Amino acid sequence: MHLLLKRSLTGFFLFFSILASAQNIDPLKWWSVSHKQINDSEYSIVIHCEIPKLWHTFSQYTDSNAETPMAFTYNASSDYSLVGKTIEDPCISEYDSVFKCTVKYFTKPVNFTQKIVVHNHKKFILQGNVYFQSCNNGQCLRPQEYDFSVNIP
Repeated sequence: MHLLLKRSLTGFFLFFSILASAQNIDPLKWWSVSHKQINDSEYSIVIHCEIPKLWHTFSQYTDSNAETPMAFTYNASSDYSLVGKTIEDPCISEYDSVFKCTVKYFTKPVNFTQKIVVHNHKKFILQGNVYFQSCNNGQCLRPQEYDFSVNIP
């Protein structure tokens, strides 16, 4: 009886540890955040995302009635101000008959660029966050967040 209980408990914990780890899948690889100096006071912040084969993530401009659009947030600071919105590489745009709307998404590595104006010439760390959802042909994962930071000289 003791051996049966031990095996049952081992199987139970193994099952739930596999289930718990499956909930933390993040197929997207946020490989780098960098900056490019445009002139004395302007920089471009470049956020690069690798997307593995068979997966995709949604554009900031996909219809919110379909899947979860990507969203960028930058921590407020007196060191800089944002210029316009975050620009993204071209994406795939197609009509989805299930959601009855146009869905925009990325299936290949993609760059997102945010222009900023620096208000002084001291070094600082720009911090932000991107909210996104990843899907493949069989499933969509719950929306996730990725925090990023980049040193601005």
